[in-house]
Amino acid sequence: MEQEKVARATSFIGSQIDERSTVFGTRIAKSATELRGRLREAPIPAPLLALSDRGTSLLEGAARYLQEGTAETFVRDLETLTRKRPFVMTGGAVAAGFLAARFLKTAPAKPVETLE
Repeated sequence: MEQEKVARATSFIGSQIDERSTVFGTRIAKSATELRGRLREAPIPAPLLALSDRGTSLLEGAARYLQEGTAETFVRDLETLTRKRPFVMTGGAVAAGFLAARFLKTAPAKPVETLE
């Protein structure tokens, strides 16, 4: 019974990650395409245009990764990165902890009362 619940929860979480990463990847791809079009229309010097083109290509690659990836792919890639560069992951965890602490510190201590 417990294993069945764990399997259902894992399946649900995996499907949510797949769905949301695809939506997020689609949004990034759309933004990258719009950015590329606007940069091509703008009067930008050639070296800066090449740099911006490289940046939009990286955005498109990230969008493709998010659109095509699955929850298993993301976990496997995260495990690989953690094994290859543990200090990067440790730094990311510390930064996430600081951000979470900062967010919680700025949150109101009491619920805001509504006027009736």
